[in-house]
Amino acid sequence: MSAQHTPTPWHTGEGKAERIIYADDGFAVADAAVFHGRHVESPANNAAFIVRACNAHDELVAALRRAVEAAEARMPNATFLADARAALAKAGAP
Repeated sequence: MSAQHTPTPWHTGEGKAERIIYADDGFAVADAAVFHGRHVESPANNAAFIVRACNAHDELVAALRRAVEAAEARMPNATFLADARAALAKAGAP
């Protein structure tokens, strides 16, 4: 997959569209509707969570990278470094 995701920041719609995720240009990025099964009452909360996570992703990754670099230089055997590296890898940002 070579295409980038739609640029952030994203936001949720209002009223009946609060489950829709929109880009800054006003075009829809995603619909967090739940079509069947559990959690059918949660689409607006899911959309809000997705928006918060996506909007914060790049800054959180950058901050964690800086923390890892600083910790590696000062305390290379710190046990949290493995967790931090695993979190970066999980975020697709090794």
